[in-house]
Amino acid sequence: MAAPPDCPSSPLVSVLYFSIHRYENGEFWPHLVESDSAAAGKERGERYNINVPWNKMGMSDGDYITAFLHLLLPVSYEVTV
Repeated sequence: MAAPPDCPSSPLVSVLYFSIHRYENGEFWPHLVESDSAAAGKERGERYNINVPWNKMGMSDGDYITAFLHLLLPVSYEVTV
């Protein structure tokens, strides 16, 4: 594996990060804009971070399954190094 050009001594590592969490349009702690769906990572992690912020309480198991099957799983199949 070749090292990324910005870090020649470290091996190339690819990590796709998913977060499904309560957000309530930024009103829920910790009130970070980085927790919103528009936040897609920074620097080498850009486009490897996917936030699924729930903007209401009471999400069901079916809501989580739907998010995994229709969003997170398809994206994970498309990410390649």
